[in-house]
Amino acid sequence: MEWIRICEADSLSNGDLMGFDHKNKRISIAKIEDKIYATDEDVRMNLLIFLPAS
Repeated sequence: MEWIRICEADSLSNGDLMGFDHKNKRISIAKIEDKIYATDEDVRMNLLIFLPAS
């Protein structure tokens, strides 16, 4: 598995969602209740359902 640095964990606030492209794949990162999650485009829509409205 390859690890890449995207951003500093402290730069994300709870409820933040950001995306980026890596090797022809769209990756989404979310911070929820002080935990950081990453997922690919295939399951991103499922993740969005659980994020609180801002």
